[in-house]
Amino acid sequence: MLTNLAFGDMQVGGTKSKVLRISNVNPVPMTIEVFSKTWMDDLIISFLKMTDSTGKEVVNPDQTGLKVPFEIMGPKRTRKIINLEILPFQTAYLLCKVNATRVINRTSRLTLKLSPEEFGWINTTYSFNVLEGSLSFQPTAYKFLPAF
Repeated sequence: MLTNLAFGDMQVGGTKSKVLRISNVNPVPMTIEVFSKTWMDDLIISFLKMTDSTGKEVVNPDQTGLKVPFEIMGPKRTRKIINLEILPFQTAYLLCKVNATRVINRTSRLTLKLSPEEFGWINTTYSFNVLEGSLSFQPTAYKFLPAF
């Protein structure tokens, strides 16, 4: 079960990224067949790498010759067939990036169709809030009373 990919607040023209890890803990290969999302918005999904159970980076035969990171789904699509195979005990790392192009408050669903069909679907949500102007984060000032 995935949780919400919360990108939080950002300003127009800003970018935020999160890495989505999908692990196959089963002894049979798993394929991500289809990515789909609710809206044509500013979310871009790219493949970063694949690792084995020890964390060592591996290249599966269906990825040979691909320039990494490669884009799986751009911002102007709501559905894309990808057929990304994850072999037993491997983990795929996907970069999910939001480019804030306009003021918007968005919560959307991201769905992954898996095969074999016994794996079913993975459903999660992602959210972001784009504000006009700029954001600044100030560290909190702590004041300690004298101990002596």
